[in-house]
Amino acid sequence: MRIGFVNAAREPFRSAGARVRIGCAAENDLALSGAGVAQRHLTIAEDRRGLVLEVLPGASHIYVNARPVRERALLRFGDILSVGGCKLALLPDNPADHDCGASKPLPGDAAPRPGFAALRAVSGAWSGRLLPIEGRLVLGGRGFVLAGVPQCELQLHQTGVRFDAGDAQVLVNGVRLKRALLQSGDQLILGEHRFVVEAPGLQAASAAAQETPEPPQAPIAIEPRRSIAELWWLLGTAALLAVIIAALLWWKH
Repeated sequence: MRIGFVNAAREPFRSAGARVRIGCAAENDLALSGAGVAQRHLTIAEDRRGLVLEVLPGASHIYVNARPVRERALLRFGDILSVGGCKLALLPDNPADHDCGASKPLPGDAAPRPGFAALRAVSGAWSGRLLPIEGRLVLGGRGFVLAGVPQCELQLHQTGVRFDAGDAQVLVNGVRLKRALLQSGDQLILGEHRFVVEAPGLQAASAAAQETPEPPQAPIAIEPRRSIAELWWLLGTAALLAVIIAALLWWKH
C-alpha cells in the first residue's frame, strides 16, 4: 500500500511490509509531526479481511472519512485518515490492480435496478448531505452545482453505479479514472468534494444473486389409505382360506 499526504508537499510513503506503524516517534514506519499525534498512534495491517486500522492504547481517536474511529476499522483504498493535524490518503501500490471495474464492460442499456443508491458527501461544501441517484445524477457543469468540478454523470444499473467523467479525470478510491463501475462503499474525489457511494439495495441484490437456489425436491409418494370395508373384505378372505386349508388337512388324515 501507499500513503499519501493530503495537506503536505511530501512524497507518498510506500510500505515494504504487511503492517505499518504510524506515530510521531522515530521508531515508527511512518513518522508524523504535529499536534495531536501520539508517540505510537495507530497501525494499518493487511490480512484476509483486507486493510485493518487499529488505534493503539493511549492514543486519541482518529477520523476515517470524517467519521471518528476509537478502536478498529476496515479500510478501503481512497480513505482519508485524519491523525491529529495530519491528513493521509490510503492508496494502492499499483493503480491498475484497483480500477473499480473500469476494465470490465460497462452496462449499456441495462434497466436501472430498483432500490436506493446515493452519494454521501463526507468533505467539501456539501459535507453531510446525501445526493440520491434516482436513475441518473449529474454533478458539476449544468447538473448539481459543485464549485470547480467538471461535469460528470452517474447512472444506476443492474450491475452497479456507472460513473462517467467525460474528458475529466476524477479520483476513484485513490486512482485517477474517467470511467468506472462503482459499488457500495467506493469513494469519489471531485476537487475539494469527497463522496462515498451508499447503495444498500445493490448489496442486498448482489448477495441474493450469489445464493444458489436449492434444487426442487420430488414430491413424496403417499400410499392411499384403505377403506374399512376393503379391510374387512381382506380379513374375511383370509379367514375363508384358512378354513379351507384346515378342512383339506383334516380330510387327508
